[in-house]
Amino acid sequence: MKEENQYPALLGLLQRRVSEEGEWTLEVRWRRVFAVLVAVVALLWACWVGFVFVFFKYARGFDDMTVWKAVKYPTNAALVREKTGDYAAEKAREYMQKGDWENAFVSLHLAHTRNPKNAKTAQRLAEFYSAGFGKPETAVLVLEQTLFFAKNDPDFVKTYALLLARLGEDEKLAAALRKLLSYSDDRALTVNLAFTLSKLYAAHGEYKKSNECLRKYGLTDALDGMEILARNDWAQGWEAEALKTLETALNKKTQQSKLGIYATLVELFC
Repeated sequence: MKEENQYPALLGLLQRRVSEEGEWTLEVRWRRVFAVLVAVVALLWACWVGFVFVFFKYARGFDDMTVWKAVKYPTNAALVREKTGDYAAEKAREYMQKGDWENAFVSLHLAHTRNPKNAKTAQRLAEFYSAGFGKPETAVLVLEQTLFFAKNDPDFVKTYALLLARLGEDEKLAAALRKLLSYSDDRALTVNLAFTLSKLYAAHGEYKKSNECLRKYGLTDALDGMEILARNDWAQGWEAEALKTLETALNKKTQQSKLGIYATLVELFC
């Protein structure tokens, strides 16, 4: 067919043909359509990246924002939520410094919703609910949303444990401590959690579980662990075993203070 029998249409995306018999046909020029779509998508992407860069860099004051980060943001909704949450947390801090507690609470709530991984934000919001509104139950729920992400944060775990203890949720606290121990990869935190769980068991008369907890985490040779073992034996009427454990603790060669052992010995005799 001759070239003069072809006529472009719709900015060259379509093509009309006329046959020698005078019949018209319409064809789609797929290569051009594809090229135009690619160009439009690239243009929209560039506009979106530019908006993200300007918004976070200048409107939100994120000094560490770069063009490369702006390129990654549109493909990572979680990262956008996290950064937005961090910004709201910073605004909350500014409001608290000014004494504007209402806006501080609103910003903290938004920050926690957008980025529940932030332990400090969760703790501050929990303080609002617990101390400000008298709702420790809600404070516990807030902390539980962040607990997995802050499992190695001793201050966060302590706040959570104290709130549960305050509510008398000993069973829930024991379950949380067991779960945290299964996740913990920090020895110092593991020791603190294990001692807390062991004492909690002992407080409820579950001396066997208390002792097993100490053995499981290798704390029976520590002074604090031996003190708990002695108290558990004494509570069950095994005074001789308790005194033997305390005697062993006093004879241990360690630079740790043994005042706690002496105090326990005096307390038990009294």
